[in-house]
Amino acid sequence: MIVQTKIEGTRLAGNLLDDPTERDLFVYLPPGYSESERRYPTAYLLHAYGDTAELMVTPAADGERWRPPIEDVLDPVFGRVGVAPMIVVVPDGNSRYGCGQWVDSPVTGSFEQYVLHDVIPHVDATYRTVPVARSRGVFGFSSGGFGAWNLASRNPDVFGAMAVLSADSWLDRGCPVARRT
Repeated sequence: MIVQTKIEGTRLAGNLLDDPTERDLFVYLPPGYSESERRYPTAYLLHAYGDTAELMVTPAADGERWRPPIEDVLDPVFGRVGVAPMIVVVPDGNSRYGCGQWVDSPVTGSFEQYVLHDVIPHVDATYRTVPVARSRGVFGFSSGGFGAWNLASRNPDVFGAMAVLSADSWLDRGCPVARRT
């Protein structure tokens, strides 16, 4: 089951792009979550440049780019494959420039601080997580992989694991400010 909500990203306020601070947040609850009282480890999935949290969860099938909905990927992992169940959180890191890169920037917003101080406390307060670093991981692909590396390496007291998949910051292509220099 995926729960969609919106949270206020207080750490994103005042960004120079004037991008919204209210953001989508998607939380995948593993099979059996609603029937138990147990606590679960949590993995934070960071989307890539040009994506949004919504597209990670329910991607467009426009013929050019297609991937299955995230539930179609995660359900078999926790069911048939036998991986221990966990909560998977997909925050939104989109900006007018395509992605906040999951780092702190006065231009796009403080996305590292947003994850650390807005997203994680909300998730830990709302869901039955195991709220310690050894039970919390972060992963992503492309810019999401870069963000996973940034968040986990700079905050080992928050994240006990990371998976970096094809990390790419796209700073030379995706940011008009970087192209001018």
